[in-house]
Amino acid sequence: MWLAVVDTAEDTFEVKRISYRYTYSAGRYRMTSKGASVVKAGRLGIEKALGRLLPKPGTREGEEDTAGGDGSRER
Repeated sequence: MWLAVVDTAEDTFEVKRISYRYTYSAGRYRMTSKGASVVKAGRLGIEKALGRLLPKPGTREGEEDTAGGDGSRER
C-alpha cells in the first residue's frame, strides 16, 4: 500500500487519492488540472504510518548484514 504524509506549517495530512484531469484538444490529450484527496492526520495515525516503515523486531529482515552469524549487527 502506498502512503504519503504531507507536513505543512499548520497541520499534517495523509494523501488518500491523486487525480488528474485531461482535455482532448487538437488531436491529443492535455493535462488541465491535478487534485489530491487528503485527510487530516492525527498523531496516532502518523505513528502508525511510520511504524509500518520499520522492520518488526524478530523478523529476518536485514540478516545478510550480520557479522559472523552470531546475530549481532555492525554498522
